[in-house]
Amino acid sequence: MSNLFVSFRYWIHGFFFCCSVVILVISSTLASHFLPQHQGLLILSIVASALTIFILFLLNGGPQPQFELSAILLLSWLWLGLGAYTGDYIGDTQCYLLTGTISASGKDYSNKGFCQQIKVINAFSWALFAVMSAYWVLVYFIVGFVETRIPYIWEGNIDDVYFPDEERAVYPAGIRGPGRLGGGAYPAGNVVQTGPNSQGVYPLPGHQVVVATDGSGQQQITQVPIGFS
Repeated sequence: MSNLFVSFRYWIHGFFFCCSVVILVISSTLASHFLPQHQGLLILSIVASALTIFILFLLNGGPQPQFELSAILLLSWLWLGLGAYTGDYIGDTQCYLLTGTISASGKDYSNKGFCQQIKVINAFSWALFAVMSAYWVLVYFIVGFVETRIPYIWEGNIDDVYFPDEERAVYPAGIRGPGRLGGGAYPAGNVVQTGPNSQGVYPLPGHQVVVATDGSGQQQITQVPIGFS
């Protein structure tokens, strides 16, 4: 059975991506007509949408949960700022009542069309802020739950996170590990046996088991994050 949290995460990222592309296209089109007029609003719109798309590509590689939440929090603040800026900029103007044109790069541009596009940027900005904030809270509490089963999950891979009711499906019962607050289910594989009479040691997700012998001949077992050994 697939991990539903991973699928949910990619769908949410897809929503962020689509909204950002819409805003990037609109703001780039307006910038090509109006710059240097309205430059503060248009540049902020382009930067926010382009930065969101770039960060989403970075998050696509399965980052640590703490990095994902930090990035989403930063982006949500950025979209909050853009939503407030565009709201203050356009106010409660009723776009459908506007008539006439404004000069843009030597050409006439519809007042109504300009107003409607700023309204779209404003609406998508608030939508991104709201969904990012809800996503941040949800993931924070889910990772906190998983941490009671998988220690150090904050430094692990976010693809190891799962919804609470998925535990038996994602990590089959019978393979247990010493969770920080009690037993937790761990995946099988790469079991390290330190002696003929010793118990197997199961590596944590994203870790590998390192066995070393000290000066007295005692074996020391350490869980080391992959890439830091």
